[in-house]
Amino acid sequence: AEGNPVHCTCSPTFLFFLFAAIIAGGVVGLALAASLLTLMVYNMKKKDEGGYTVNQKNTWNGGYQKPKTKEEFIA
Repeated sequence: AEGNPVHCTCSPTFLFFLFAAIIAGGVVGLALAASLLTLMVYNMKKKDEGGYTVNQKNTWNGGYQKPKTKEEFIA
C-alpha cells in the first residue's frame, strides 16, 4: 500500500468508459476550437476584402438631413 497511493476498486468496464469519455470530450473540444478559429480567420479575411477605396476622401454631411417633403410617418 505504500508504493501506489491511488487505489481504485472500480470495474474495468467503468474505467474503459471513463477514459473513453475523457478522450471523446477532448476530441469534441478540439473540434470546436478548430471551427471557432476557422470562423474567425474567415471573418478577418472577409473584412480585409474591403468595399471602399483607400484614397477616397469621406465627406461628412452633418449627420442629419432635412427631409424634402413634409410627410409624417407614424410607427
